[in-house]
Amino acid sequence: MTHESPTSDQGSGAVQAAFCVKCGAKLTAAERFCRNCGTARHNVPATTPAAPAAAPVAAPAAPAAPAVRYAGFWRRFVAAVIDGLIVAPLWILLSGLYEFASAMALERMVFSPDGVGLVRTINVLSAGRWLLFALVVFGYFVLAEASSRGASLGKRLMRLRVARHDHGRTGIGRSMARTAFKVISAAPMMIGFLLAGWNGQKRALHDFMSGCVVVRVSNSTSTWRFP
Repeated sequence: MTHESPTSDQGSGAVQAAFCVKCGAKLTAAERFCRNCGTARHNVPATTPAAPAAAPVAAPAAPAAPAVRYAGFWRRFVAAVIDGLIVAPLWILLSGLYEFASAMALERMVFSPDGVGLVRTINVLSAGRWLLFALVVFGYFVLAEASSRGASLGKRLMRLRVARHDHGRTGIGRSMARTAFKVISAAPMMIGFLLAGWNGQKRALHDFMSGCVVVRVSNSTSTWRFP
């Protein structure tokens, strides 16, 4: 039995010599038996070297989450002015209609000479006027900030939105609490609102009390809505 010793002829891979595995005699390509010991020749094919293993391809890194930018005091102040310019005409219109309706109702009523009934009626109408004001304010801010956009018109123009402290959607309950707590922020001397300029997350007092933050949104339209 013989053993082929494959050698390359200028890279062609042709077998040039073989050796008998029994006696070690060198054989030519034409010899099928060893001339010394008669052992049959068996060609041993050259071993093809294994292809190197492909280097593992690293999975693409997940895109980094955009850094949260909190809304500063002056940006929030401009948004509040814009909202005020929107709410004020609406309130003036509805308040005027309410006063007109109240006056018409009073003209049709008959009160006792002591005036007790008149005073009670005026108190009720006055309370109704404050209730109308609350409905206008809550309807404008609560519904807008609890929506998927999380912002009133003024905040949308300033590219802001209201979110929970974990940056999720506020919801109706939290938005109502935030709007109601603005009364506390306003008294005394708007100190609660000014607090937004003195902490890292730019939170006013009513933001702390309701667990909310006001953040800036990027130019991408996909960031304008909560999932």
